[in-house]
Amino acid sequence: SALMNPNRLRIFQLLCLRTCATANALRKATALSQSSVNWHLESLIESGYVLKHEAGNKPTFYPDGMVSSRNIHICALLGNPDVLAVFKAVISNPGSDAASISTAAKVPVPKARNCTRYLKEVGLVKRLEDGKHARFFQTENFSAAAAEEARTRTGYARALVRRLASECLKPELDDLKGPDITITISLPD
Repeated sequence: SALMNPNRLRIFQLLCLRTCATANALRKATALSQSSVNWHLESLIESGYVLKHEAGNKPTFYPDGMVSSRNIHICALLGNPDVLAVFKAVISNPGSDAASISTAAKVPVPKARNCTRYLKEVGLVKRLEDGKHARFFQTENFSAAAAEEARTRTGYARALVRRLASECLKPELDDLKGPDITITISLPD
């Protein structure tokens, strides 16, 4: 199995926790060299465990089957820490303008504007004009996407356990209720 290598397994685990991570984010999280991370990612892609999503100039990686194809753009976008911070600021402070969002998200105003534009493009945020200010609100699309992703991840966990068992890795699945699913992998003796 491609997951027999401890570094590759760690990268795969990180991708399960931080869906749609960049190679650079994985490098920082693992303290491996960039070339080592890239090599392990290629191995995971070749073995069918991971897919690469090309969006913009920074490709992201995610476990194959863990994200629905309809929501991959949303997951990839929210994998960016600045965009995620801006989205959280919009959720926490509905009707805020870019300056307020910038302060809450701790990003510069131009970056907050760009992030809200990206969030609007994928349908997570709507923009309403209020005189000379643009105000931002969360749309209903996030709840629908989150519900779909919860169903997708449950199916993914079951399929992953079957695959790991077929590769003699002795997986144990914790209960499938709630947002977190833990699969413990024991290596063969």
